[in-house]
Amino acid sequence: MFVESADPRQVPGDKPRRVFFTKELHLIVWYESKDWKAIHGMQLSFGSFTLDHVITAIGENPVELHRIDEGRRLDASVLKANGAWNPDPFEKRYRIELNTLPPEILSFVNGSLEHLANPPTGLAQPSQ
Repeated sequence: MFVESADPRQVPGDKPRRVFFTKELHLIVWYESKDWKAIHGMQLSFGSFTLDHVITAIGENPVELHRIDEGRRLDASVLKANGAWNPDPFEKRYRIELNTLPPEILSFVNGSLEHLANPPTGLAQPSQ
């Protein structure tokens, strides 16, 4: 079940955000304004015991899937293209937890996952 962070860090100059997490999922949701009505984007990190994959959907940009590569740098993680999205393992593992999100956020996440699985015409998925 998702738990919402009571006081997520707000980054100056960035859109206001809400943060949700479970043992294996971490979700940041950005809003257009502090009235918390219109969702601007989201970033969903997931993986077994480590957050090793991330799905990002921000504004009008295509939805992207990346693998988090800790690499050799100790001060920052690097996102690398992760190839084609296969939703079946993700759905089997995480659907019950996703369904505990507030309805408007769940709808945005579901739409983002659908766009990742079936990109709109003219939008290519990240290369492998």
